[in-house]
Amino acid sequence: MAAGKQDRGRSTDEPRVLRELRELKGDVQSLLQTARGFFFYRVALDPANPHRGRVLLVSPSITEVFGITDRYDFDSWFKGLHPEDMPRIMEAHHHSLTTGVAFDQIARWYHKPRGEWVWVRSMSQPVFNTQGVATHFNGMCIDITDQKRAETRMLESQTTLNAVVDSTSDFVWSVDPKTFGLLTFNRALSDHLARHYRLCIKVGMRPEALGAEPAAARTWRKLYRRALKEGPYSTEYTSDAPTTVLQLSLNVLKRDGRAFAVSVFAKDITDLKAAETEQRRLAAALLKAEQDERRRIAYILHEDIQQHLVAMQYKVSELKEAHA
Repeated sequence: MAAGKQDRGRSTDEPRVLRELRELKGDVQSLLQTARGFFFYRVALDPANPHRGRVLLVSPSITEVFGITDRYDFDSWFKGLHPEDMPRIMEAHHHSLTTGVAFDQIARWYHKPRGEWVWVRSMSQPVFNTQGVATHFNGMCIDITDQKRAETRMLESQTTLNAVVDSTSDFVWSVDPKTFGLLTFNRALSDHLARHYRLCIKVGMRPEALGAEPAAARTWRKLYRRALKEGPYSTEYTSDAPTTVLQLSLNVLKRDGRAFAVSVFAKDITDLKAAETEQRRLAAALLKAEQDERRRIAYILHEDIQQHLVAMQYKVSELKEAHA
């Protein structure tokens, strides 16, 4: 009786299991067929040569990614691999098969239909039988060419920006928004501090370590905090030994709405300020000279007019006496 109940339970479950298997197979097929810009695969390994394989499953999009014609020809997958990347890929593949760690590598493939090299990230996990022998591996490959090109353009832009920043005589640097330690700095700043303070600046150095007196270090921290609180602003800063006047422009750099640096552009305006001071001195001297000249001319005119008035009064007196 108990055996009969078990048989009836098993027969009841079989249609559900078969249905779930069919649905799972459909899901897998849909996943394989609809892949774009990447592909999934499953490859059975040759027991005699684990570096050879037989393709069991693979997405049709492999032809889009690798540019090959026969997606089930496993050897053709590697024909377009860049010669410089081949040793690294083979070593990582061997390491994965012998240790069981996941394979995760980026390499270049020559895409023959497009006539260009493409970047592909390959990820796979070996599967072992009960005897510990690798029988197959499952994995996926993703075309990351656009990403690599964007990284290259970003690197080129950064290189250009660094060259421009290093070519200017202005001081440019950035600090951590929490510790105010140096994050980046240009050559002009490092040369200035080395020449005048004998400092070899390094990333991470805080205001106190940059040769600043305690009061000056507090001032710099205050300037950085103001930027974090109020946003971009400009101001002047005067340092001693030697006396240097800097025109500062501070800004807060943000990523995803959070500050990751405070940037500073500092222009040495010492000569300009000295010229402005000299200009004010000359202007004051000129004004004084003009005032002195006016007083001198006024005095001369006053004396001259006074003499004429005396002469005229004398003449009038003579005329009155003559008429009398």
